[in-house]
Amino acid sequence: MIDIKGMYLTIGAIVTMIIFGLIVINKLINIKSKFTLFLLIIEEIIGAGTVAYMLSLSYKAMENYEAFVIKYGDFPKNISIIAYFFVISQIIILILLWIYKLIKRNQKLIKKKKY
Repeated sequence: MIDIKGMYLTIGAIVTMIIFGLIVINKLINIKSKFTLFLLIIEEIIGAGTVAYMLSLSYKAMENYEAFVIKYGDFPKNISIIAYFFVISQIIILILLWIYKLIKRNQKLIKKKKY
């Protein structure tokens, strides 16, 4: 037995995560610095790990859904929690990027006032 709604949820969550990840990557690439490179590496690790984990859960659910539900719980709930944590991590990366841009802007203004 395959949970069709769960598979659609998985596909929808992965597509949403990819779109949100591309937005974050685009913002990170526009600013060239060591900090944004570090954030980009962290974002790629989080994204690849999350997608791999979601796909492995989907595969386990497709093999034997009853055993999956007993061991891991409700499939859509698991996928939703994983997607929420991914989106929260992306929002944290965007907030760190915003703070970095704010600090850099203030440093430039201070340098201009000195001269």
